[in-house]
Amino acid sequence: YAPDGLIEGFYDPDAYNPEEGKFIMGLQFHPERMRKANSDEFDYPGCTAAYKEFVKAVVAYQKKLNSTT
Repeated sequence: YAPDGLIEGFYDPDAYNPEEGKFIMGLQFHPERMRKANSDEFDYPGCTAAYKEFVKAVVAYQKKLNSTT
C-alpha cells in the first residue's frame, strides 16, 4: 500500500513462479524512476527485486521454449 492507502502493486500467487517462467505482476508506479539522485541505490529496495524476478522468469521461459523444439 502507498502512504495514501491505495494498492500500487499485486501478483497472483497461482500464476507466479519465476523458476517455471510464470510471471504476473502489476505495478502502479515506475520502479525504474525510483532511484536516488546520482546513485544506483533505490528509494525502495523492492524495486530491484521486481527486475530480478522478471529476468529469472524470462530466462526460465526461454529455456522451456528451447527444450520443446
